Amino acid sequence: MSLWNSIWRVLFFWKLKNQTVIPSEIPKLIKSPQYYEREAALKVLKYAKRHYVEPTDLNALLEAELNYEKKKYQARHDFPHQKSIRDADIRSAKKEKYLFMKENMSAESYRRYRTYYTRKRKKYGTTD
Repeated sequence: MSLWNSIWRVLFFWKLKNQTVIPSEIPKLIKSPQYYEREAALKVLKYAKRHYVEPTDLNALLEAELNYEKKKYQARHDFPHQKSIRDADIRSAKKEKYLFMKENMSAESYRRYRTYYTRKRKKYGTTD
């Protein structure tokens, strides 16, 4: 049955999806020894493979994620035993990230990104 469904889908309803063009700097950042660069690049790469993102929006997304991960790493490094200060710094960094993305990305890409991570948080819980 699944073979028949696959053939049917390919023959009659298969449409080519736009694919995101991933710049060469993202795979380089994945191999980076810096933790925050690797985490930001992996987040952007995973999202870009799943959703179509314009190149300008992808650059803005990468820059926002890099800044956020760097500030998050710095807050965890500076205040390892002061959870309330560390969490406040991380929350403010996340607000700055979303403000930066809202200003520099198209409205559709921003909305799609926010809903993707909102659904992911509801399904798996927060991991910040």
